[in-house]
Formats: sequence, C-alpha cells, structure tokens
Amino acid sequence: MKKEILYGFYYCSCVQIYPYVLISLHRFENNANTAMIEHKNQAKKEWVERCVLLKKKHGVTSFIKFGEHEDWLVKPIEIID
Repeated sequence: MKKEILYGFYYCSCVQIYPYVLISLHRFENNANTAMIEHKNQAKKEWVERCVLLKKKHGVTSFIKFGEHEDWLVKPIEIID
C-alpha cells in the first residue's frame, strides 16, 4: 500500500475556546508554510488596522499582543489508499 503525505495548514482563532480548522492542503511542506505565513501576515495587518481604528474612534490605547490567543501550524497528513 502506497503512503502519500500531504501537509495541512491549520488555524485556531482562540486556543482557549475553539478547535483548529484546516485552512488548506498542500503536497509540499514549504507551500503549506508559505500559506501559513501569508495568512498570519494578513491577520496581523487586519489586527493593526483594528487597533488604529479603536484608538482613533474610542481612545483605546491598551491592546493584547498580536496572536496572543491564536495559533497557526502545519501538520503532515498521511493519506492511505
């Protein structure tokens, strides 16, 4: 039986409450890592925009550190067929 390995990119929006969600599957680990980095960079960009908006509209000056309760990871998945 031939084993094939795929790489899953997973994201969890709040590690204390929610499970990880499979975002994408890739044949190569480096592609899964690239997808993870792009997702994380976009999330950080949106987080910064929200912080700026909250500071401007409501005077909020204290924010949790980016990614404090989130997590991103890549895991191998064995396909058995």
